[in-house]
Amino acid sequence: LQEGSEDAPDIAVGILAALIMVYGEAFGLDERTLFSFLVACRSRYRAVPYHNFFHAVDATQTTFVLLTIGGIDQILEPIECLTMLLVAVVHDLDHMGLNNSFYLKTDSPLGILSSSTGNQSVMEIHHCNEAMAILDVTENDVLSAPLITAEQRKFVLSSLFKCVLATDMAKHAQISSSVKQLAADRNAAVVAADDTTMFDD
Repeated sequence: LQEGSEDAPDIAVGILAALIMVYGEAFGLDERTLFSFLVACRSRYRAVPYHNFFHAVDATQTTFVLLTIGGIDQILEPIECLTMLLVAVVHDLDHMGLNNSFYLKTDSPLGILSSSTGNQSVMEIHHCNEAMAILDVTENDVLSAPLITAEQRKFVLSSLFKCVLATDMAKHAQISSSVKQLAADRNAAVVAADDTTMFDD
């Protein structure tokens, strides 16, 4: 996929749709709704050097590889897998190519609005707002799929917000440390279980 080619944006939407339908089909996700959602997302990405629509495509494809080849979808529920792909699509909506520090230090409207809530993740909050604006349009509402329950819809929205907010690089070190500790604890538990089964006979 060549970003500069004329048909690249349409090809990219097709790729995203194919990846998402791997998990969306089980919930009766309508392809027309999905395409409408993806085109709406594409229109909300700006032509900035990095945080553009093709970055979202790359993030979604990478997430799909982790889910499938990485085997993560053997651990997660299908609704969680679908959520992860949707998060990847929307995680940088309307990014303007500037970091959170800029908005806070320049007393921009976005910065003031964010700090007034006690949250410094200016752009991440904005990305979430943009995602909700897209989903609020009936034609784009991928969460209206007939086999997605009200409880699952609530879960997806809540998880989407948490995941997008977690993409704030100011939180990267803390989140990475927590993940490493979680992995270490899990490995220790597996080793302990193996040691116990040695003496079960």
